[in-house]
Amino acid sequence: MDNWKRIMSHLALQPGFDFLQAGKEVLDLCLIHISERT
Repeated sequence: MDNWKRIMSHLALQPGFDFLQAGKEVLDLCLIHISERT
């Protein structure tokens, strides 16, 4: 979970940070992670 916070804080520091775009990327990563586990 620490990884998660570090990634999110890193993203939030980027100029022109787009929460919607980041949300899509995070969802994609979550789906990939879930599909790899099953």
